[in-house]
Amino acid sequence: MGSVRELSVSQLNSYIKSVFDDELILHNISVYGEIGQISVRDGVSYFSLTESNCNINCVIFSTLEKLEIGTKVLANGRVTFYSKSGRINFTVSFVKPIGRGEQYNEFMLLKERLLKEGLFENRPKPPVYISEIGVITSESGAVIHDIMSVIRNKKVNVRVKMYPSAVQGDNAESSVIDALKKVNADNPDAVIIARGGGSNYDLDVFNSEKLARAVAESNVPVISAVGHETDYTLCDFCAGLRCGTPSIAAEAIADINLSFLARFYTALQKISLEVDRLYSCRVSEIYRAATSVIHSMDKKIDVDFQKIYSTIRRLFISVQTLRERDEKKLFSLSAALNGDIENVFREISARFKTATALLEAASPLKIISKGFAKVSVGGRDVLSVDDLKSNDRADLIFGDGRAEAIVTSVKKYTR
Repeated sequence: MGSVRELSVSQLNSYIKSVFDDELILHNISVYGEIGQISVRDGVSYFSLTESNCNINCVIFSTLEKLEIGTKVLANGRVTFYSKSGRINFTVSFVKPIGRGEQYNEFMLLKERLLKEGLFENRPKPPVYISEIGVITSESGAVIHDIMSVIRNKKVNVRVKMYPSAVQGDNAESSVIDALKKVNADNPDAVIIARGGGSNYDLDVFNSEKLARAVAESNVPVISAVGHETDYTLCDFCAGLRCGTPSIAAEAIADINLSFLARFYTALQKISLEVDRLYSCRVSEIYRAATSVIHSMDKKIDVDFQKIYSTIRRLFISVQTLRERDEKKLFSLSAALNGDIENVFREISARFKTATALLEAASPLKIISKGFAKVSVGGRDVLSVDDLKSNDRADLIFGDGRAEAIVTSVKKYTR
């Protein structure tokens, strides 16, 4: 055997470049195909030409105008090899549109047929709060890491379960469909079908009719996050929500939960304010009722004292008259009258004390201030242990505040 030649990377790439440069058949040739992907940077247009299952990267040092993905073109140029990157390109001098490509036409016909069948309409949307999501993507790619990173940074409590699947190649269609069946069996709140960017050829699996129908028939809401923001596939149209990239899909999940929590905390605040208002109103009503009763008693006592005063005045006048007529009878009558007055006064005082004691005993505020509490369950007052059962959540209102308790047991006293 001859000796093995040793070359550096730069030497090998330089040699390959010279082969391409010297091969005249690769110079000044025209190639036709469909534009699969296109981007423009600093006045240079980068695009791909596809035909059947083949793809070639192209570059033209000008800005392509009025050319869309799926346009069939005839491109003139030469094959070049860049030694620094080891990349083969078709360097184009000019491009001539020659109509729509077959692949694009097939895509549009299939899209129109599925649209008429209603596969793009009434797809289930993600719920108002998401606690668990499934992610269908390649386990070897960075997509799952991007999604998890967004979920962690947003600090939303979402469980993420990955369903590994091929997203490119001959078995990708069946792989994604099988993963979607597993998702529907597990029934999470939503599922993201995700793939990073690529050429139109790379995204062909997401334009398949079988996958489109599987997405449309999914009971679990599907979020499609396939390719770049400018890429649209049949999977996007059949999903409940379309996001430009996997990271944008994770942002959408986080925003759904954050929006729900904001509305939830606002509702809690309104409920708390309303409870405080109702409690304040009830206390005010009790105070007004007690004040009214006391005021009525004051009036009654005033009337009784006025009667006593009038009686005493009349008696005093009578005493003066009787004194002149019969001093002995005056003393006797005076003593009797004094006894009557004292009895009347004692009776009125006793009635007043009794009324006051009854009022204080009947006052809810007085009862509560002595360590008792008003008990209610579910907004109804509890008057007996018969109104309670174990695990009831009871509201206790004291003189200086309120508390919530859970009934652990109920025992009724026997008489």
